[in-house]
Amino acid sequence: MYLRRILGVTVATVTLLGVGVLGYVLIEGYNFIDALYMTVITLSTVGFGEVSELTPLGRLFTVLLIFVGVGLLAYGATQVAQAIVEGKLQEAFGRFKLERRIRELNGHIIVCGFGRVGQNVCTELEASGVRFCVIELDEERCRRAHELGFLAYQGDATEDETLLACGIRTARALSTVLPEDTHNVFIALSARELNPQIFIIARANEEATEIKLRRAGADRIVTPAFLGARRIAQAILRPAVVDFIDITTGQHNFELRLEELMISPDSPLAGKTILESQIRQNLDVMIVAIKKPSGELRYNLKAESVIETGDILIALGELDRIKRLEAMTTGEGDRLPEINPTPRQE
Repeated sequence: MYLRRILGVTVATVTLLGVGVLGYVLIEGYNFIDALYMTVITLSTVGFGEVSELTPLGRLFTVLLIFVGVGLLAYGATQVAQAIVEGKLQEAFGRFKLERRIRELNGHIIVCGFGRVGQNVCTELEASGVRFCVIELDEERCRRAHELGFLAYQGDATEDETLLACGIRTARALSTVLPEDTHNVFIALSARELNPQIFIIARANEEATEIKLRRAGADRIVTPAFLGARRIAQAILRPAVVDFIDITTGQHNFELRLEELMISPDSPLAGKTILESQIRQNLDVMIVAIKKPSGELRYNLKAESVIETGDILIALGELDRIKRLEAMTTGEGDRLPEINPTPRQE
C-alpha cells in the first residue's frame, strides 16, 4: 500500500517538475537549463536568486508552483517516513509474535533448513498434525515458509542462540537437512549438547560424513542420494512391495496405515499377551512387530508374546481402527471397544 503511495508521489513530483519547466519557458522565455533551475529552487524553497526579474505573470506562476510543490513534497516526505516507521514496527511486532508462539511450543520438532528436502519434511509433518518450527537463514525461503503457513524463524541454525530461541530444550526431535554436511554436523553437535535427550535425524550428502554425524550425536542419518537410488532399484525389482509401502506410509491415504504406538504405564494392554489383548479380533489391526525399550525389534510374533510398558507396537490397519488402538496404548481407553462385524451379504 505504501509503495503505491510513494510511487504516486514520485510520479506527481516529476509531473510538477515538467509543468514548472514548461511554464517558465512559455511565460518567461527561459531556455531549458534556466527553466529547470528556477523550478528546482522554487519547489525546494532554498531561496537562491532568480535567473532574471520575473514578470507579473511569472511571479503568479511561481507562487502557485510553491503552494503546490511544498504541499506535494511535504506529503511525499510524510508517506516515506510513515512507510519506514510502520514497516519497522510491523517487522518488530511480527518477530515478537513469532518468538512468543515458539516459546509456547513443547515437545515439538525443529527442522533446520527449508530447501527442497526441508520443505518436503515440513509438508509431511503438517499432514501428520505434528507441531514444528523451521529455522532458515535465507530471507526468501523463510518468507516462503511463512506463506505456506509454517512457523519459521530466520536465523543461523549453527548458532546456539538460534536453537535456544526455537525451544531446543523442550523439543523432542530435531531434523537438520542443510545441503552442507559440515553445517549438519555442527548443528547435531550443538543440539546434543543443549538437549541430551533430543532425537536427532540428520542429512548426509557424503558417505564419509555419516561417521562424523554419529560422533556428533545424530540418532538417525539419511543420505538422500542413496535412498533415492535404492528406491528406484526397488521399484524396478519389487514394484508390488513399493506400492504396499506407499499405501501404508502415505500421509494422504486413508485406507491403510502403518503406525508405531508406544505402550504407556496406564495402558490396559501392558502385561497382556498378543492373544489376551484381542487386538486382531476386536480392532482388525495386525501387530507387525514390537520394538523393546532396549532397541530390540521383535517380529513374527507369537500369540504368547507379552506387551510391556515402553514397548513400541508397529501396527497395520485402517486409520480409524489405528486411532482406537492408540487410545488404548496411551491409556485414554479403559478397554478395547467393541466393533460390530460387517454383516455378510447373502
